[in-house]
Amino acid sequence: YRVGPSGRLSANRLTELLPDLETENLDGAISYHDGAANDARLTMAVACSAREAGATILTRCRVDEVLTDGETTHGVRFTDLVSHQSIEAQARAVVLCTGPWQRLHADTPPRIRTARGTHISVPASRLEVPCFLALRSPRDGRQTFAFPAAGYTVVGTTDDDDPVPPAEVRPTIDDTDYLLEVANHAFPSARLTRGDVVGAWAGLRPLVDEEDDDDPDALSRRHSIVRADPGRWIIAGGKLTTHRRMAEDCIDRIAADKRFADRDIGHCSTHRKPLTEGSMGPGELILRRLKAPPDRIEDLKRLYGGRLIRFTEHLQRAPAVEFSQRMVLAQATMAAEEESALTLDDVLLRRIEPGPLDLVRCWQMAPWVAAELAEALGWTREQMEAQIDGFRAGVEAELEAARGPIPIPAAP
Repeated sequence: YRVGPSGRLSANRLTELLPDLETENLDGAISYHDGAANDARLTMAVACSAREAGATILTRCRVDEVLTDGETTHGVRFTDLVSHQSIEAQARAVVLCTGPWQRLHADTPPRIRTARGTHISVPASRLEVPCFLALRSPRDGRQTFAFPAAGYTVVGTTDDDDPVPPAEVRPTIDDTDYLLEVANHAFPSARLTRGDVVGAWAGLRPLVDEEDDDDPDALSRRHSIVRADPGRWIIAGGKLTTHRRMAEDCIDRIAADKRFADRDIGHCSTHRKPLTEGSMGPGELILRRLKAPPDRIEDLKRLYGGRLIRFTEHLQRAPAVEFSQRMVLAQATMAAEEESALTLDDVLLRRIEPGPLDLVRCWQMAPWVAAELAEALGWTREQMEAQIDGFRAGVEAELEAARGPIPIPAAP
């Protein structure tokens, strides 16, 4: 895939593109092209692609034990957290690709160091940028980015050591203040405050800790594959942009192991196979016929790719309500029926937009999306209400951690 050439932009040209940008001591900028991805939808595309290739995809399951005979790994025992059933799965190869959770396996290499990265988002009406911008923090000179995303502007990321258990990581008020300082330094007229923040999210980078370095930003993002014992491999480190290469390296290592000498597995074919196949044309034609707004059509193409036609089938069966709400309900049903969503936060935070970009909006959408999911997943009224209460409590806690006790407005 080829991208456009890099080049220079004069200060005058920058002012044309970004009239609110601080121009004091500004000589110009370097422009370059790069790729971008919706990480949650990318993960979903990987899972769907694997399922189409014959994999079984299980969500809401917890691995309790790696099964060994003392020397050789031969499977795992896990618990289905929905049915609470304990299940054993036998396998010739078990791969632990647990990201920051690898740090909890202190008895097996490689050693992992976790660094928290936080993003915040504000409505584009408060700060609008036309492209990705690399910005320097006035506090410590670290590089961060501001970029547009579906009607919002995102600012991030931070990079701080954080030993918190991965399930408990959250943005902090210090993170928010740091990122607001970056944005206000570059765009002083915006005067952004914590109250402008409608979305915030944090994650832990699983960095392979091979050096004695006090700065997590300086650690390599390369990955490491370790054969812990016959039948068990551990893959650690890496980053989103190298995930397919990581998978390819891991599969080729396993295929070459003598435990598979009776099978000619060959090399991994990941580099030759697209994640989603098919044309967006038929789905786009249906959306136009249904008079979907052009900007929403582009959003849906970006979200679903070659599976857009599947979304339109759900859309045509959705309740006859206001069109934007109807699209959300169709997305929720598709998430439940085809994308392994089992809970309200699966849908609102990891399947559809705005997701973490606007936690306030997700909090407001929760009741009517939950009602649609209740029908698709067979929830009782009590189960539906528990989903709404649990989701809203989680959103409130996330927002309060990031911006303090600022009330969430009711749905308009």
